[in-house]
Amino acid sequence: LELDRIPKSLTIIGAGAIGLEFAYFFNEMGTEVKVIEMLPHIAYQMDTEIASYLLKSLENEGIDFALASKVTKIDKNGISYTRENGKTEMMQSEFVLNATGRKPNLENIGLDEIGVLYDAEGIKTDLQGKTSVFAE
Repeated sequence: LELDRIPKSLTIIGAGAIGLEFAYFFNEMGTEVKVIEMLPHIAYQMDTEIASYLLKSLENEGIDFALASKVTKIDKNGISYTRENGKTEMMQSEFVLNATGRKPNLENIGLDEIGVLYDAEGIKTDLQGKTSVFAE
């Protein structure tokens, strides 16, 4: 993110923690912000009731959301995305920020040897966020 000025408009792809942080930041700086999220809700790791409250709060701040929408094309003409109902829409934006998440790289770091359970999503946790790691 090397910007020499605050953009007039910004589209953020992804409404996870990183996307929402940037959305809030740039909105506070005066940028017109739109967030496109593939899921039907924001902050997928958050409690749904809290996420719903957060969505309303961010919308009240002026951030626009397109939920249950998948980006299909980005080019000089704009950003195309398809809504859950199959309708394709296009919008213009000065900048686009891809905040679609990260994938853990847990291979060959010794987790198997010490008994840490993991899968393609990362280290496994139970409903309380506990892992198979215990330190005495």
